[in-house]
Amino acid sequence: MNPLLTRLDIWLKKHRSRFFKNLNPGASAAELAALAKSLGKPLPAEVADLLSWHNGQGDDYVGYFVDHWLLLSTTRIAAAKADLDANGTAYGWNKDWLPLMDDDGGNYLTVDLAHQPAPLLAYWMGETPETLAPSLEKWLTTLVTAVEAGQYSQDSERGTFSKAKKR
Repeated sequence: MNPLLTRLDIWLKKHRSRFFKNLNPGASAAELAALAKSLGKPLPAEVADLLSWHNGQGDDYVGYFVDHWLLLSTTRIAAAKADLDANGTAYGWNKDWLPLMDDDGGNYLTVDLAHQPAPLLAYWMGETPETLAPSLEKWLTTLVTAVEAGQYSQDSERGTFSKAKKR
């Protein structure tokens, strides 16, 4: 995953520099260990790679990582996971899921820790989850390839970063 994340870093620095500057530094080994401890199991390598790349994004710039999704930090992942595990089952939450991104409205991009590799799912509160990719790495490969090919654009007013609509 690291080569993909390096490519994405290069692209973000050049094309979304304000967003890039708002990304947090990568998670430390201690932060990753604390998250794994809160889960009671090791982090999948793909998740550790993502969090080591950038440990979420700051609050100083209104902008989304992709579509309407915000990157979560290790502390925000742990807090969201604890809350969802305690209160989300009535809304279709599965305790095997680990949130990685949120839309700030109760919906999450998650990985399903019950499977290896862990598929990436879109969890919309109260709805059936949608499988986006068989793994975080496959999803990221598709995203980085499309971004580099100019298939995404940013809405500077809303801060969303989405696949450009074909005309």
